[in-house]
Amino acid sequence: MAIFHLISRQGFDAQSDSEFILDDANLASGFIHCCTADQLPGVIERYFPGDNSNLLVVELNPETLTEELKWEPATDSDGLFPHIFGPINRSAIVDVRPYSVAVGTIDEM
Repeated sequence: MAIFHLISRQGFDAQSDSEFILDDANLASGFIHCCTADQLPGVIERYFPGDNSNLLVVELNPETLTEELKWEPATDSDGLFPHIFGPINRSAIVDVRPYSVAVGTIDEM
């Protein structure tokens, strides 16, 4: 099962030469926030309201992550969410799509 991370286009592009992706917005919580395809619409609604033209959906294969992945409860939502405790290795990235494109293809993910 794939998991997904949301990041700004600028944040992703700024790390284009790096072997890893580290989202500065997630550093304060100590892990990188991710979600499942089913959780994606709720995450967008809660944390990214408004214009999402700059938002990228990064599809990840959790089996190829080099950092620890834990499924933990969120403080403001039901269910368990995938959290990565370290940077995302590029070899775990399956696909990167603009949110505007991904939203129409979530069922395919």
